[in-house]
Amino acid sequence: MSRSQTLIASAVISAITSIACNKLDKPAASSSSSNAVSRDLAFSGVEFGPHEHHPLKMALIDRDLDARIFTADLSVSDGKFSLNKEKTLVEGHRYFLDYFADVNGNHACDAPITDHVWRIPIETVTGNVTITDAHKMNFFDSCASFKDVFTGPTGDTTLLITGKISLSDTVTDAQGLTPGQTLVGAQVFVEGFSDQDAVTDSTGAFRLAISLNKEQALIASEKRLVMWYTQTKPGKKSTDWDVADARFGATKSIPLTADLNIGEQKLNHTKSVKFRTLNATDSSGVSGCWVRSPSLGANLVISVAAGGNYTVDYLPPGTYDLAITCPGFQSATTTITVGDATARSTSETTPDVLLTPSN
Repeated sequence: MSRSQTLIASAVISAITSIACNKLDKPAASSSSSNAVSRDLAFSGVEFGPHEHHPLKMALIDRDLDARIFTADLSVSDGKFSLNKEKTLVEGHRYFLDYFADVNGNHACDAPITDHVWRIPIETVTGNVTITDAHKMNFFDSCASFKDVFTGPTGDTTLLITGKISLSDTVTDAQGLTPGQTLVGAQVFVEGFSDQDAVTDSTGAFRLAISLNKEQALIASEKRLVMWYTQTKPGKKSTDWDVADARFGATKSIPLTADLNIGEQKLNHTKSVKFRTLNATDSSGVSGCWVRSPSLGANLVISVAAGGNYTVDYLPPGTYDLAITCPGFQSATTTITVGDATARSTSETTPDVLLTPSN
């Protein structure tokens, strides 16, 4: 460890009593002097009655040191909890305050909605910090902060995803394409990283490099890989678009934790499926719901929309289960179906999901 690192570690550790700290061996981004000013943290929660009997745990992550400063257990009483830590924050540093309710009681952090997990960013500290958070249903998967050995990233991370794409053997109505043939120019991207994409070469192969910054790598988990190919209607201009275009696609759940070869993937007809979430009492649209699909990969967010209108895109034919959680309503499930593989329309509408108020 360098001298500057030793000074930083000493400044932080001396300001914290009776806490567990697991620091990465990395030069700090700021406060590289033993004269760093320490500040207090006061954290409290309200309206946590639903978790009166669930263990709560929090972790403080220093975003500039790539270090977990401490973890602490929180106790809920009358829907409230509080925690005070003196001289825990360092001026000039940024933090993540992560915490979760152990809903399933297995003494570990599991991705939402199995457990309820939240993240509160703390920007550059200039004084004592006081945070009061109310219970909410818009979760954030920060379970990586609670691993037994915290190994935060030390810089940008690049992952390489490789594979090959061909047309499904069951597609027989694609003009000029043979069932099972390799597809040239098919697009590949990871949901949430659509600005970083790749196209297949003359052999149908692709190499997709995903660059994650420190904060993205810290929360990297399972994501949906989307592969698609559009066959334009013969004779139309490239600027035109109508339902006569055939869209072929496939999705695959992948972990963003290491380089990965997914082998050969077969594309079939793909569509968008639209549905609405409505209040069962007055048929008004319900927005802000957490939507995931176990059949597409554990805890993958498919869509978050306003006004109760949701769209699930890039789906090959098949049946998909969705779990829907909305603040103020009982959880609900629904099944969406993408129709016959020979159908060439671009979207389908599935029945509305009626939500029962929880009160």
